[in-house]
Amino acid sequence: MFRPTQLLRSAFAAALACTAALFAGCSSDPVAFDVKITVDKALEGTAMQVDIFGVNKTVELPKWEAFPIADYWQPGNTSRRDLDRHTLTFGRKLPTTQTFPASDPKWSNWLTAGAVSAVVIADIPGVAGSGTSDPRRLILPLLKSDWDRDDSDAPLEIRIKESGLILVTRRTQK
Repeated sequence: MFRPTQLLRSAFAAALACTAALFAGCSSDPVAFDVKITVDKALEGTAMQVDIFGVNKTVELPKWEAFPIADYWQPGNTSRRDLDRHTLTFGRKLPTTQTFPASDPKWSNWLTAGAVSAVVIADIPGVAGSGTSDPRRLILPLLKSDWDRDDSDAPLEIRIKESGLILVTRRTQK
């Protein structure tokens, strides 16, 4: 038979275990990040578009890791047209640094749909590639533990160079 103090201890232990499980789950859940994209000096004024969109692990990530980027930018491409994406536009008289904020409602849509990564695809004149190593595509994991940042609120930074997209933010070594 339980005494009131035993019941209280059991309830406290259960609450503590639930709290610990909640915090453990939070660190392994995908999150939204500010994504800061900067055009390199050599490309300033060049007309470019950059798309960002979230993908789930099982179906979408494998598709977008291998999707031909040259096809992606073709007029009327239904894969691009049908995406829930955000497009940043760079060019003459436009800012050379733009940030897609973590507060944008698209992040919520993507995360609710099971996104574990964000795909960044750029239309950079004169840059070509193929396969999974196409320099016009970056895949950004959406776990905080994947990033080596001193400031947890710092954006994920990408630079658009003549050779393609360059990830500036360091990944965690696993």
